[in-house]
Amino acid sequence: VYSNQLLRILADIRQANGMVADLHGTPTGLLRVHSRMVIGHQFIVPILHRFHARYPQIQVELELSNYPADLVAKGIDIDIRMGRLTDSSLVVRKLLPSERLLCASPAYLDRAPPITSPEDLRAHSCLNYRIHQAPPMWRLRTRDGQETVVPVTGAFHSNSGLALLQATLDDMGISIMNDWTVRDHLAQGRLRRVLPGYEVTFSDFENGIYAVFQRSSGVPSKIRHFLDFLVAEFKALKMQAGAE
Repeated sequence: VYSNQLLRILADIRQANGMVADLHGTPTGLLRVHSRMVIGHQFIVPILHRFHARYPQIQVELELSNYPADLVAKGIDIDIRMGRLTDSSLVVRKLLPSERLLCASPAYLDRAPPITSPEDLRAHSCLNYRIHQAPPMWRLRTRDGQETVVPVTGAFHSNSGLALLQATLDDMGISIMNDWTVRDHLAQGRLRRVLPGYEVTFSDFENGIYAVFQRSSGVPSKIRHFLDFLVAEFKALKMQAGAE
């Protein structure tokens, strides 16, 4: 209990310091951001130079991992998350809708048995995203809501989406990929969709990208400016994807 109270006091001090900095008019200070690794590498890191050019007095500290961050305990200002969010104490802004796709390389599909139904996946090398030791299960759902759960095995498992993407490109099997990760690979023929009539997931079917931060009476301007910047950048990305 004492440690939780101390963490809350420290969070209040950080918020108060941010509000004092806001009185100077120009957003300043250290902004601590946490992100899922693949989102950080693919989306956040490539746009930080534009944010810095616009707000040079804000120093960004970016931490990447595959787990949601405890904002209070770690002093995180903004966490970029994927999937269903259940913590009502946090403020949430959706940045990008997303769906997961089954993908494989043309070379793998040409040599492997045909796939016409979810049950056919049992005979394939399924490259699974692993963050725990439970037996891998893939969930597939038709557009009218019929769901199938298939136990899968494969030549490679990892807790890194980037590692799984590379293994898929290297003809090692079938993987579940976020649409924004494989969009260019699909368009250029390096990957093909598998069972395109199905939604697919290894966890939950809700997997949009969200920015979350602590609920408070006053949000420091460094957080507001970064959130507005992210929303604008992801909106442009969504419009670009829709135009292709």
